[in-house]
Amino acid sequence: MNKKTSTPSSSPTNKPATPERPLGKKSHRLLILDPAKELTAAFHTTLESGGWSITSARHFKDVRARFPLLPLDAVLVAAPNSKKVDLELIEALASHPQEPAALFLVPKGQPPDPAALAPIGVFTVLARPSAPGILAHHLDVLLSVRRSNDERVLVSRVRESRPRISLLLPSQAMKETYKRITRLALSPDTAVFITGEPSTGKDHAAQMLHDLSPRASQPFITLSCRETNPSTLHSEIFGHEKGAFAGALERKKGLLELVGQGTLFLKDVENLPLDLQSALLSVLQRKAFHRRGGKMEISMTARLAVSTNRDLSQAVLERKFNEELFRKLQEAEIHVAPLRTRIEDVVFLATHFCNQLASTLGVQTSLSDDAMAELASYGWPGNVRELRNAIEWAVLRHGGGVLHRDALGFASQRAPAAQGTAESPASYRSKSAAADFPLAPGGRVLTLVEAEKLHIQNVLRLHGGNRTRAAETLGIARSTLVRKIEELGLGEEF
Repeated sequence: MNKKTSTPSSSPTNKPATPERPLGKKSHRLLILDPAKELTAAFHTTLESGGWSITSARHFKDVRARFPLLPLDAVLVAAPNSKKVDLELIEALASHPQEPAALFLVPKGQPPDPAALAPIGVFTVLARPSAPGILAHHLDVLLSVRRSNDERVLVSRVRESRPRISLLLPSQAMKETYKRITRLALSPDTAVFITGEPSTGKDHAAQMLHDLSPRASQPFITLSCRETNPSTLHSEIFGHEKGAFAGALERKKGLLELVGQGTLFLKDVENLPLDLQSALLSVLQRKAFHRRGGKMEISMTARLAVSTNRDLSQAVLERKFNEELFRKLQEAEIHVAPLRTRIEDVVFLATHFCNQLASTLGVQTSLSDDAMAELASYGWPGNVRELRNAIEWAVLRHGGGVLHRDALGFASQRAPAAQGTAESPASYRSKSAAADFPLAPGGRVLTLVEAEKLHIQNVLRLHGGNRTRAAETLGIARSTLVRKIEELGLGEEF
């Protein structure tokens, strides 16, 4: 983004005007470079009480290595000699992912060359000495100018990332989730905790968090704690040294190390053994770790994101999850709401999946109004995955044209209650949808065996009888699926 804005400086004797956006509304991040340690404790106290979080260093070289990853809104430079502008600092400010504003505090009568500061987007220059209130005021003005630009930058980043994060959904619940993601994306060192039911979009939220952050050009690595063998999880995450255990024939770097300055996403974190939960807590607290069997401490430069589809508060009560780790993760939580609470997203996604599959198959197809109404009224216990599977099943089964309500696989399983029952069909149907289960013909609730058989049938039909692909979709081994096909009497059909 090419923005060059300088704000007018004021004489230190003038009373500052009321800031456009008062301090203290939220924590703003400030780096102070003060080679001669001229700024007093009173100045720090004034800023901190106004809502600024301060990182201090004497020289830019002291923070050079971690500067690109520092979450920053502004940088204050107490320049001892304005005639010698630190060109490396100017370049670093201009290329910082968050484009922080800059305030240069220079000796009276020694203004720097404006051309030298031109690469910085938003900056101002003040003469020393300046009272703490004056400096605080100018920092706030700079922040106001920068904030108006940031909103455009954020929208731009979201638009540029759309192909990587799939879809931006229209429901109000997801709009709030996106706002939360974009705010946390600009704090690239914060560990993020993503919660929600299975298949609500937690993986997409993690990818979006990475894509919108200053770490976007670095690796994004996902590890499923549920699908990884518990005995190898420690080595997968932290690595190990040669000889650390039987079979450790050589040193192995863990994902925390391999991801570098990128993002490591741990899915289904509730499946971590308790000893690994304690190790993860230590990493979040100390920002360092050891390979298994190793003595050398390794600094963590990556961002950590974790997800769960479980109620970890209950797991804590049952002593199955580390309470301290749970509290730590809750500091930056992103919740993805279930699909049944996002009717606008159901309609949007159904249309998207239908168009996507029609394009792949080279057919013309669409959903009728009664099909859309049916989709919107269903409870979607399987969330987005179930919706996608339902649309794929309907398109594959009917080939094209307009898909009506009876083309949807689950619709036929929700027939109205038989005549003579105490409850009206509408009432019974409403309750079944709210409880997230289909009905058998006649309005009877399916037994567990019937529900399992129906689901396996639908998945096998979706994949044209391919048992390997069906097993992958069901999340079970192929041998398990083969056994269930025989037990449920599906062998003749599949």
